[in-house]
Amino acid sequence: MTGHRTGRDACGTSRPASLPHQVTPPRPETRPRGPGPASRDRARPTGSPRPRRPSFEPLQLRALLLAALLPAGGAAADHRLTGRDIAAGATLYAEHCAACHGAELEGQPDWRSPGEGGLLAAPPHDARGHTWHHETPLLLDYTLKGGRAALAARGVKGFESGMPAFGEILSEDQALDILAFIRSTWPQRLQKAQSAQTHATD
Repeated sequence: MTGHRTGRDACGTSRPASLPHQVTPPRPETRPRGPGPASRDRARPTGSPRPRRPSFEPLQLRALLLAALLPAGGAAADHRLTGRDIAAGATLYAEHCAACHGAELEGQPDWRSPGEGGLLAAPPHDARGHTWHHETPLLLDYTLKGGRAALAARGVKGFESGMPAFGEILSEDQALDILAFIRSTWPQRLQKAQSAQTHATD
């Protein structure tokens, strides 16, 4: 005998009387979590509505993305030449402009050199010329008021221009139709460049 007392457990199995009962080990300490939804509701002032996340329909999202991605300013089309009557502009050009600027917008020969009286010949209106370098308001004034008056209004005094005024012959809409026809003959890159020049001076 070893001197240990024995006893019987609830199942009748002998065990040393001096052995302690099984002890449940302590649970590891856990870090407290943040307040749950109920706690957050209690922290919100009474009567204040629960904030809602903005929701967008697919078309709204698409519009917002397009607005963020599209460039502004010069990238937009020049609205004064958009939606014009190109066919009417071509007819008016043939009636009033082709005699000097050419049926194919080719201009007069030696248009870069002054002729008699120091006047420059009529320039081409196609991609070889410089019409696309200028903003729409200047081109419109040049057509309706004539070259000298249009430049004088912009501070260029004493410039002799062979471009007559058509303000008593053409309406503003007709002049814009002509300009729209001329611009329609240019490559896209030149149309965009002229539109950007127009918006840069707005």
